[in-house]
Amino acid sequence: MPLRCPRDSSLPGKSSRGAGSRATATLAAAAIAILGGGALFGVSPVRAATISGVLVDEQFSGSSISSNWVAPTAPTGDNAACLTASGDVSGTPIPGCAGTADPEGSGALRLTDTNYYEEGGVAYALSVPTTYGLDARFDTYQYGGQPNADGIGFFLAASDPSNPQPPAAIGEPGGALGYSTYNGNPGMSDGYLGFGIDVFGLYTSPVFGGGDCTTPSWDPGYMPQEISVRGPGNDTTGYCVLASTVNQGGAGTIDGGTDGTRASSVVPVEIVINPGPTSVTSASGLTAAPYSFALAWTPIGGTLTTLSCGTPNNCALPDASSILPAGWYDSRGIPYQLTFGWVGSTGAYNDYHEVNDVEVTTLTGLAPDLTALVTDSAAGTPAHGSDLTYTIPVADASGSGREKAGITATDTLPAGVTSLQTGSGWSGGGAWTCSTSGQIVTCGDPAGLLPGGSPATLTIPVTVAAPAGSALTDAVTVSSDDANPASADDGATVIKAATSLVASSFPAATAQGGTVELSATGLPADATGTVGFSAAGSSLCSATVAAGAASCSAGAVPVGAYAVSAHYSGDTNYLASSASTGFSVTTSPALQLETAGTPSRAAAGSSYTLRLTASLSSADGPAYGDPQLTATLPAGETFTAAPTGGPWSCSLASGGTVLSCTSTAATPIAAGTALATVTAGVDIAAAASGTLTTAVSLTDSADGALAVSTDAAVTVSASVTVPDTGAGSGRGPAIPLGALLVAMGIVVLGRPPRRDRHPSPATDLD
Repeated sequence: MPLRCPRDSSLPGKSSRGAGSRATATLAAAAIAILGGGALFGVSPVRAATISGVLVDEQFSGSSISSNWVAPTAPTGDNAACLTASGDVSGTPIPGCAGTADPEGSGALRLTDTNYYEEGGVAYALSVPTTYGLDARFDTYQYGGQPNADGIGFFLAASDPSNPQPPAAIGEPGGALGYSTYNGNPGMSDGYLGFGIDVFGLYTSPVFGGGDCTTPSWDPGYMPQEISVRGPGNDTTGYCVLASTVNQGGAGTIDGGTDGTRASSVVPVEIVINPGPTSVTSASGLTAAPYSFALAWTPIGGTLTTLSCGTPNNCALPDASSILPAGWYDSRGIPYQLTFGWVGSTGAYNDYHEVNDVEVTTLTGLAPDLTALVTDSAAGTPAHGSDLTYTIPVADASGSGREKAGITATDTLPAGVTSLQTGSGWSGGGAWTCSTSGQIVTCGDPAGLLPGGSPATLTIPVTVAAPAGSALTDAVTVSSDDANPASADDGATVIKAATSLVASSFPAATAQGGTVELSATGLPADATGTVGFSAAGSSLCSATVAAGAASCSAGAVPVGAYAVSAHYSGDTNYLASSASTGFSVTTSPALQLETAGTPSRAAAGSSYTLRLTASLSSADGPAYGDPQLTATLPAGETFTAAPTGGPWSCSLASGGTVLSCTSTAATPIAAGTALATVTAGVDIAAAASGTLTTAVSLTDSADGALAVSTDAAVTVSASVTVPDTGAGSGRGPAIPLGALLVAMGIVVLGRPPRRDRHPSPATDLD
């Protein structure tokens, strides 16, 4: 029975599976349309629905491929993998090869060129389920270099069934064929099976196995043109030889030689994985025993050949439970999900190493085939600092198998995007239960799905902190233990966010020469840039934004009313915006001051009342500030106490000789307003004499008012004493009555004679 399906002679190197692939794509489009995503922005579904058991179909013969492939990091140097039918050396996910490109449809995936010490590898970006078995078929080509260059490795690596990922790096080059460990360096992470299509013949050497491996007694350590299989391994543990053609006379010719061409060097390969309890035969006729793998190939110029799976070879599917995380494998240690790929390497010898015409199908029945889409609520243009929602409809494709194990959706958020739901146990809608760890949101729905069924649409709320201009790609994978996983992504570009601000002026009015503080608030806390304030097209002032606000002072503005525009400049993340406010400038107030109640004369040692009256002229502007009244007494006088009450706040200083009062009248104080009189008591010292002058001033510097001043003078006469009435009376010396009267302001001019009185003979001196 032939190994491969019949080829379409009109498409050299390409099998008749192309028609099935086109049908698959049509069904995928229908599935997308059913989910409502046919015209959604930024939707890039990766997985197409497969109803014929085809899991992967990739020819690698054209100038482009699906996004289902990645080129993992190489241990040393660059990954040399490229597409021979593409000349785009910066293309993705796999670049084109340098030089002249092959005709469209006639190319291959080239793993290495004919350079020394080169390594190239490609891995499937998702994974394939093992529950229904696997049948992998592909063509290999090794030719054009020196005889016995290293070879091509085909690997199967375990993958997390809840978030399938390809290996981050390929393994060691040279005889390790990108799979196994060598010289203390790690092999492929989570490796399960490594098939070596080994031209040089060192793949079975003990140096490429972990320290826990036992070298088979039949292994010569070196045999060109062999095909061998190594088992599970991780880091430097495992990767032990399971089976090889060394003990069955080699693999035949698997290298086209120095003069070979791609057309003359094809070696078709088929690998079957049977995880079930009964023998299974593939469509090509390759039979795998229960819980085992089978391998077949056609050597150059030879006939179909299979790997002997009897003693000493062991083709039983190995138990990988000792090297894999819990939950990745079934009760027999067989991984639920496997990713796969190829690695080619050269060393002291070189060769072209190429692969094309790849197809991976199920072996028994149809696997559940999941589909997924993802869109964002901003239609691909989220604003910086905004919140949005990723919406993810999931389904089991109609016509595929029944999903029984429950679905996991893994959303890898872009850098600069943060989930608004943290921790675990929050609902993404319906039966979805989600958790967030860093940039990874993982949601599970434990219910199985019938073909064509879908759970509730998953929604994930996020906030966007990424700078404007950032390209965001949200990547979603939906998977389960028993299903063919699906992935989708949403592309978006962050735009500048709109802003608004509130402008204000303080004070709203001021006298000429005053200062107005102009402020803008309400901008985002992380906004930068400036706010400029202008009126009638002329700049008043500008300020730098900090913590969402900006302010500056406009001073010495002429008299008038000002309509002010506050304009925010915007920055790399925020759009510009404007707001308005206003203020007015009036003429400065004219102050008026007078004194009252001050006697022109007073006696030393007495007290008097000083009255000070302030007002504003009715012919000038109002007062927006608080007028200040100051009275300074001369030596020999002190204020009895600071006045209280009324619309003034007064205090004494300099030992009671300076009275300072600040108006507490409500501002603005209208022009023509008479302020309340300040009344203060003044004590005159007993030793004071002469004219005592009090200096009084009224000021309002805040309003630019000119200060006014006046004086209050009092002439002090000698103090009055009481006549002595006798010794020991405690009184001072007697003062003549006339002098006393003069001191009291009474002048005695003389006494007229009394005509009706007779003189006393004893006292009358007249």
